[in-house]
Formats: sequence, C-alpha cells, structure tokens
Amino acid sequence: MPIELKDIADFTGIESEDFDKFKEAFNEKYVPKETHAKTLGELNGKLSHEINKTAKEFGVDVESWKGKSTLEALPIFREGIKAKMAEMDGNKSATATELEAKFSGDVEKWKQKATDNGQLLETAKTELATLISTVETDKRQFKIDTHFDRAFAGLNFSKTAHDYTRAGFKSAMLAKYKFDLTDEDAPIARDKTGSIIQSKGKAGVAATFEELLGIEMKVEKLEALVDSNKTTTFGAPTNPISGVKTAEPKRFTPRFVQ
Repeated sequence: MPIELKDIADFTGIESEDFDKFKEAFNEKYVPKETHAKTLGELNGKLSHEINKTAKEFGVDVESWKGKSTLEALPIFREGIKAKMAEMDGNKSATATELEAKFSGDVEKWKQKATDNGQLLETAKTELATLISTVETDKRQFKIDTHFDRAFAGLNFSKTAHDYTRAGFKSAMLAKYKFDLTDEDAPIARDKTGSIIQSKGKAGVAATFEELLGIEMKVEKLEALVDSNKTTTFGAPTNPISGVKTAEPKRFTPRFVQ
C-alpha cells in the first residue's frame, strides 16, 4: 500500500498539500540550520574542487568563473568542456600539416622559453664560478699580505730612512718580485720570469720574505749599521797601585746594532 502525503503529515505533524513547502517545514523542524548550512558548505566545496580539477585536466581556463558561485560556474564549465571536446574531435581528422600549423606558435614559444632558461642557467653558473674564484683569490692574497707585512715590520732600517724612504722601498719590492704561496701555504717569492728565489744560506730551499727583503735592504744601504766612531773603552784604573804594571787600554766595538 503506497504511503500518502496525509500519512506522512500525520506521522511528522506537518500538514501541507505542497511537497516543497512540506520539505521546507520538515527541514526547519527536524534539521538544525547550522547543520544544514555546514552540510551544504561541504558539498559546495567538494563540487567546486571537482569542477576545477576536471577543468585543468581538459585544459579549460578556470579563471573564467573565478569569483562566481558554484551554480554560476557550472554552465561556464560545461561550455568549456564542450568546446574542448569539439577541438579534440576536430584534431582527430586534421592532417599533420594542419596540426603543425596550428600548434607551431606554441612550440616555438616553448622552445624560446627553454633556450632563455638555459642561457640564464649558464649565466648563473658562470657568475657563481667567478664569485667562488674571487673569494679564493682574496683569501690567498690576504695570507700573502699578512706574511709580507710581518716580514717588512721586522726590518731594521737605519735612522736616516724616513717614512717616505721605507714606503718607496716597499713599493719597489712589490714591483720587483711576486710574493706568493706554495700549495702548502708556505711563503715564497718569484722573479719576473716566475722562478722561485732561492735562499742564499740554505741550498735547495726557497728564500723567505724576511731573507729576501733583508738582502735587498743591504743592497739599497737602508739597514741600520754599527757606528764605528761609537766605542766603549775598557782600560786601567785611574789610580793604579804602586809597583803594578797596568795594561794598555783596549778599545771594543759593541756587536749589537744601533
């Protein structure tokens, strides 16, 4: 026996001859508005997600219904799908020449983009390599400068060598020799031909910065020399003891550098 609307009305306590009005009254009485709104929101979200997902798979522009409700988006989505389907059907009967002419613009565009990206990548690689090389060179030069400055500071210049003379000597040495490091970071000096300057005192050993600068300072007569006129006399007492022979005074030149 079929259920009549009157039977449902008796059961629910809602009397209405119009089914739509009955549903509305039923929802108001038995379904809380908060639950109803939440359910519709979840359904609307899922539907919107599926529409956008399917559109992207078919290559339909989802921006065409951005900001519109799901109900407004559906017909736009449907027309977009229909257009893509028609395009695919047309491509099935198209010749290779027609397809090439149709898509050659896109192909060239992506080729150019790939070329541009490749050039950017190569440029970035070159700039990175240059930066690394510059940093390594700066670090190496800093070590060389530190060794040189320490050696130069230890030179014993004569009192007559004023600041300008010392600065000139330093510039001349930097111009005459290439101060460098070995692979083990040991300081060495090279001449203009690139040959390593050998030590004068140790065979088969490279000259240190200190030794080389010291030799050049002597050549230029800039080192502090012992003044032969300044001597210390060690002689007999001023009041010798009677009958004791006194020794002749001896003159002694100190061996320390003034």
